[in-house]
This record gives sequence, C-alpha cells and structure tokens, in this order.
Amino acid sequence: MAANKVLFLTLFVFLIFVSSFAAAQGVDVSVAPSQAEGYSGSLTKYAVTIKNLENKADRFLLSYSGTFSSWLTLDKSDVVIPAGGEETVYLSVNPPAGINPSVYRYIVRADSADNATISRSAEFFFAVYFKYPIVI
Repeated sequence: MAANKVLFLTLFVFLIFVSSFAAAQGVDVSVAPSQAEGYSGSLTKYAVTIKNLENKADRFLLSYSGTFSSWLTLDKSDVVIPAGGEETVYLSVNPPAGINPSVYRYIVRADSADNATISRSAEFFFAVYFKYPIVI
C-alpha cells in the first residue's frame, strides 16, 4: 500500500513537472502582412516576428521555402532572443521583371539552435502583377 502511494506521488510530481516545463518551451512566428501584392521587378518587405516562449535565452535559425524562393532574402539568418522576448526581422520579396502574374505561397521558419524539438513556421502569400507601361 505504501509503495502504491509513493508510486502515485512520484508520478503526480513528474506529470506536473513535465507539463509546466513543456508549457514554458517554444517559439512563435508571425508574418505581417500575411498577404501582400507587388509588381514584377519591384521589392516588397514583410515583417517577421519571432517570440521566444522559453524560460531561457535561445538562438533561432531562420529559413524560408516556397515556389521561387530565390526571390526571397532575410535580413538576418539567425537571432538570439532573451527569455520571453521577441525580435522582428525583415524578409524581402523581389520577383524578377516579366514574371507571370500569380499568387505564391511561402513559409518562414524558426528553429532553436539548442533544442531540435523547438520549431515553428508561418505561411504568407505574395501576389505578383504585371507593371504595364502607359503608352500615349
């Protein structure tokens, strides 16, 4: 009987420890605006905010993916953010002149350099339009 109480108490303390530890970990990523538009051959910037939800400072590695990801550049490839802090970096989209009008989907991602289980991504969309010359 005493062994069952000890086992139950140990399990209870372990579950509380794990749940409180898990709740304190993480990262959040947001992109503003989540949808934008621009002309082929012109530059558009997005603000990417990374929030450190951990209870310690962490370094986050930043990356992006999507169709024609060669059009994208981040002003920083990694950031060190204190516990509970956030940082905004800028992502530029620069579609080449003459590209066909369409809507493109991209993903930006933040991965903890210290803990492979801490990662988050956010998607955003970019609509490209032709920049027609005015002929008189």
